[in-house]
Amino acid sequence: SLTPGSCSGPDTGYRDTQSREAVFTEVTRLRIDSAELYALEIPFVMPPMSHSAHKDRGACDSVVLRLSSSGVHGYGEAVFRDYVSRSSAGEKGLATHAADTVRRLLEPLLGRDVDWRYAASEGRSIDPSDLPVLCAFETALLDLACRHSGRDAYELLGLEPVRQSVSISGVIPMYPPNVAARTLIQFAQLGVRDFKIKLGPDPSAN
Repeated sequence: SLTPGSCSGPDTGYRDTQSREAVFTEVTRLRIDSAELYALEIPFVMPPMSHSAHKDRGACDSVVLRLSSSGVHGYGEAVFRDYVSRSSAGEKGLATHAADTVRRLLEPLLGRDVDWRYAASEGRSIDPSDLPVLCAFETALLDLACRHSGRDAYELLGLEPVRQSVSISGVIPMYPPNVAARTLIQFAQLGVRDFKIKLGPDPSAN
């Protein structure tokens, strides 16, 4: 737990007459009261494929960060992959490494109001192994600022949505052909028309 504080900032009621540029220049300042980490460890329904980089994992290893300010919470997720961010968790374990990194990121922010847009990078040198936690930290700050201000991310960032609808696609793992066909039919019955098909190391099997 950190020093309790309060949130101060502009009027939280968004008005249609305000320009997006004006919204962007308004600063929502936050004082973080606490930070909590949750190691999900959700068991996989089916084991990863034998050639997968995750073949030794039996559960989801994501870590969720919750930042709190004046009773409002913001959430961000960190996923550690050695081949992406050169994780330095070592013998400590991912959760302990994540907790140590969060403490280091939060230390300069204690006891004062901070601008959420710059808080994640303020006064710190970042190692590549910190990037997953930094991503979770920045996402949680944005989520927290949105919830405090009553605005969505587009309003808070002063941006227009790129699209108004989002398409989804099905994923076909490395199933035997009969199981893959059955899965395709199930997706089709749900109206899904686009697919990602997982391929393995054997071209003839593919």
